[in-house]
Amino acid sequence: GSYIANASEHDPMGDTTHLPARHVEMTERRFAKLKLLEDGTYESKNTEAPVALVPWGGSKCPAQEVFNAMLEQGQNISWYYTMFLHPLPPEMLKELRQKDLVLVPELNYLGQFASYLRSLNVRAEAITQYTGLPFKVGDLHNRVVERIGAQQTEEVGA
Repeated sequence: GSYIANASEHDPMGDTTHLPARHVEMTERRFAKLKLLEDGTYESKNTEAPVALVPWGGSKCPAQEVFNAMLEQGQNISWYYTMFLHPLPPEMLKELRQKDLVLVPELNYLGQFASYLRSLNVRAEAITQYTGLPFKVGDLHNRVVERIGAQQTEEVGA
């Protein structure tokens, strides 16, 4: 069987309708569901640090190892992680907006999550890898340390 989708809405009985009032009702209903996600949980550690490491998806475990190693080395960095990307947990977003720099390890070419965070007024930068393989902890560690060093140099020069 084939199915043709259109922009029509359906009434409670499943019949197609083109009534504007029904379209408005169903659109508002769909977007109200996003409100249910606003109480999403998130992980955070060392939240007072001005630089945050915010992985998502497959970059979580290598990034967590980098974060732990950096803390052991005396680096002041914070950690945030959530599985709720849209909408982000409101408290997490509030905290990220206060950071000087949010580093987002991403396994894609475009740095999509960092771009999304920037659209929400977060000073986010992607650390991307698009080889089809996960980050190696040592490589990711070097890239994070390098970027934090560049951030500190930029602050001194400003």
